[in-house]
Amino acid sequence: MIPFVLITEQGIFSPNGFSPIRLDVAALRALVTDALVMEQPADGTFVRPALRVSAGREVRDVAPTDTLLARLPRLARVTPDGFVLFDRSGTERLVLSADEIGVLPALAPPARIDEVSARLAQAATPNEPPLAAERVAPIVLALVALGIAEVSVASSDEAIIRRQNERRRVDGFEEHKRYAGAASERLRAAGIPGRVSVIPITDPTATFNLAYGLLLAYGAAYDDGRLNHTYEFLPVWVTSIKSIARRLRREGPAVLLYSNYVWSVASNLAKAAELKSVSPQSVMIHGGPSTPRYPADCEAFFAAHPGVDVTVRGEGEQTFVEILDALGGALADRGGDLSALAGVHGISFRSGDTVVHTPDRPRMAELDVVPSPYLAGLFEGLSPVGAGFQTVETNRGCPYGCTFCDWGSATNSRIRKFDLERVLGEIEWGAQRGFERLFIDDANFGIFARDVEIAEKIAECRLTYGFPRNLGACFAKNTTKYVAQIYSILWDAGVEFDPIVSLQSMDPDVLAVVERSNIKTEAYDDLADHLRDLGATVGTELMMGLPGSSVGSFSNDLQGCIDRELFATIYDTMMLPNSPMNAPDYRERYGIVSGEKRVGKDGPGSTHTVIALATSTYTHDDRQLMQRRRHYFRVFEDVGILRHVARWVRQAAGIREIDFYTGIGDLASKSPLDIPLLAFVVADMPSLVPPLSWPHFLAEVHHHLVERIGLPESSAMRTALQVQAMLIPEWGRSYPARVELEHDYAAWYAEIRSARRTRQSWCDVVAPLESFGPATFEVTGNERITASMLATDLFVDFTSFSDLESPVMRGTRSIHHVSAGPAPSRRDRPVDANEGVHGSEVSR
Repeated sequence: MIPFVLITEQGIFSPNGFSPIRLDVAALRALVTDALVMEQPADGTFVRPALRVSAGREVRDVAPTDTLLARLPRLARVTPDGFVLFDRSGTERLVLSADEIGVLPALAPPARIDEVSARLAQAATPNEPPLAAERVAPIVLALVALGIAEVSVASSDEAIIRRQNERRRVDGFEEHKRYAGAASERLRAAGIPGRVSVIPITDPTATFNLAYGLLLAYGAAYDDGRLNHTYEFLPVWVTSIKSIARRLRREGPAVLLYSNYVWSVASNLAKAAELKSVSPQSVMIHGGPSTPRYPADCEAFFAAHPGVDVTVRGEGEQTFVEILDALGGALADRGGDLSALAGVHGISFRSGDTVVHTPDRPRMAELDVVPSPYLAGLFEGLSPVGAGFQTVETNRGCPYGCTFCDWGSATNSRIRKFDLERVLGEIEWGAQRGFERLFIDDANFGIFARDVEIAEKIAECRLTYGFPRNLGACFAKNTTKYVAQIYSILWDAGVEFDPIVSLQSMDPDVLAVVERSNIKTEAYDDLADHLRDLGATVGTELMMGLPGSSVGSFSNDLQGCIDRELFATIYDTMMLPNSPMNAPDYRERYGIVSGEKRVGKDGPGSTHTVIALATSTYTHDDRQLMQRRRHYFRVFEDVGILRHVARWVRQAAGIREIDFYTGIGDLASKSPLDIPLLAFVVADMPSLVPPLSWPHFLAEVHHHLVERIGLPESSAMRTALQVQAMLIPEWGRSYPARVELEHDYAAWYAEIRSARRTRQSWCDVVAPLESFGPATFEVTGNERITASMLATDLFVDFTSFSDLESPVMRGTRSIHHVSAGPAPSRRDRPVDANEGVHGSEVSR
């Protein structure tokens, strides 16, 4: 592989798949020393100009107070001469030294020359001392002369957004610390003689949890407040394990609550083990969707985790108060004996070396017996800056039985509603206090007529208070009547939302296996058309590796997204502990083999998920093929690097887009030296960054079309490549950008969209591109769009709302309104890999 280095704000890296290697300046010098001269390939796809460009630019004097900016990320090729970058046209070659490359990360975000020196000193290592201050200034000025760095305009969109985001991060962190400190003080001050503390163990990244609020509100109100004589319910939403441990040592044993889900279970179990060692008599109650209910899994859970005394199955509120009632506040005198809980339904508990399972509990008939923690005042004093999103639950239950889903084990259950006035009051509570994000924690928001009224309340609050600015929800799956109205209401009020139509799979056999065949794909198509009428970019969610699927069916799912022009988020199939898919008989029937996947860094707070690795319909090797096709789809189609080339190839050569992506991606993986820039994009591109230059990249694509696929040179091919080049963002572009085309690509693409609306195969009804006359193609944008696309992690943050504005963009209007401030990324939503899995039982 030809050596590259990737220059980012976080440092200099040698690309290495998804595990880049960080480099210091000494390592950069060594790379140059070891570099081999790359001969130009015989096909001429890679141009290597011979001259260094180092002067001739007009640069105004740089004052000490000027703020300078290097727009990153960028890619450089390692040669014996140094590190080669290219200008936007791909014709001007710039060669930088190791020292010059090493300075670039210190120029992003913007900095004065003296600040650059300070940043370099802070980043220095014992093996690599910082550059002397007197050497920094000449290097920075040389970078400005070369056009790699520039004087930053303080009022630019990009600079403003950077400052706003940084201020929000700082404010949120400071607010989090302030509230955590206050909570610890309350914990220290609390303590009423004769009463046992009930303490929720919270996630340090969030300041409150609706599930805990519901439990404490019900505990305090239960049976006219009778439990308050025995227990002290402590609404302490952010505190440290150390402060809880101090309280347990000082006050004696307590009841500790753990709400377990994918992102919290590992951390909760580590905390429970630590606190159990401090206070063996304390009772550790674990609930939530990641607390196993299948008997064998449950017993293994107890055996592996000494910090588990009781596990709760299903809804937690009634079970919780009955556990407290049965214990009677007598913890210290029990010697760990929990036999008093034998009469409480819906739990498993430790009894010596065995685990006792009590009968299941029916679901609550009336939800409103549980007070609203918002309206009861349990969350007063929380700042929306540090609290993140507000979660509101309007109903519980789900009429569908999708086997991959565990909506708190509520599959195939009657939907029960919270009182409408309560729901509207909770929404207004959050809006009045300035919560930017609202998440409706229903399995099917928009399934009832009253959900339109709820949406109208959200819109009214947005217009009255300015909040909420963003709504997250899992919308109804089998009806468009109310959901379409809700989308229009939110859109008109300027409420940001993710317009997602979740498919999971489009294969009838797969849908039958996962018991989702009663949800009709036609409903999704109708809803997507309504969203497009609003001007929205439409997204969907797919699952890779469902039982019943295969490499072929998964490829067809990807092609189905392309045919419907859907941005797709594609998840691994998670084996959620309590989902029907994880039931022993289901696993056996479909030959499911699972394994653990770690997300993020290892440690107490790491996230471990169990995913399906093979089934009776696909092998481990098949899954690797599916992963590769997901990756190709993500880069070439979702991000859009080859989207429009692929549309033309579909008509010109009869090759489906997903097959075109697979062919070129597999070739790049197998023969990286033949197409090095395509190989970089396929193997190593962690964020959207020009691979040296987009013209060089597209030259490799052009060679592939002609020499490997066998398409003849044509004006239509040139048009498709020109349009593709216009739609990939680059540093330094000015807008609007125009190009004269030999054929009207925008008109041709409009015909494709019209054919899709009638559910026709567009290749059969749309005339060839070469039959359209010449036209001007225009792209508009701004620094904010360019910066958000080029500096974004493709596999975490890249969203469907990032197309440059053009006649062929996926939405005619952004669903995220600029005036509303930065919108949260998808990872801010309290959902995870399998649709509806966050549940509405003990954990949300």
